[in-house]
Amino acid sequence: MKTKDNLDTYNELRASINHIERFNDLQKAEEYIMSVQREKIVLIVSGTYGRELVPRLHDLSQLNCIYVYCFDKARNEEWSKNYTKVSFIIHHQQRCDRQRKHAERK
Repeated sequence: MKTKDNLDTYNELRASINHIERFNDLQKAEEYIMSVQREKIVLIVSGTYGRELVPRLHDLSQLNCIYVYCFDKARNEEWSKNYTKVSFIIHHQQRCDRQRKHAERK
């Protein structure tokens, strides 16, 4: 979804991450992640999409860490607590500085 906040977040991440793929289609995102073999992926996903994708993709070796970007932090912390690769639950109003710094350390 191309909201102003999403575009701002994308631009901030683009400043420090070499390669970013964006998807609005869950199936295409999942296919892409499964096709990557020799690189590490940092997945930034909405809470709604995360509830669907994370259980299916969590154990893939190419998936390094997951950030859930959402409006309802408590709800997303609940479903994600059993997935160790979920590094942060970022509330919608928090900026991506925390995400970017963590990704740079990985």
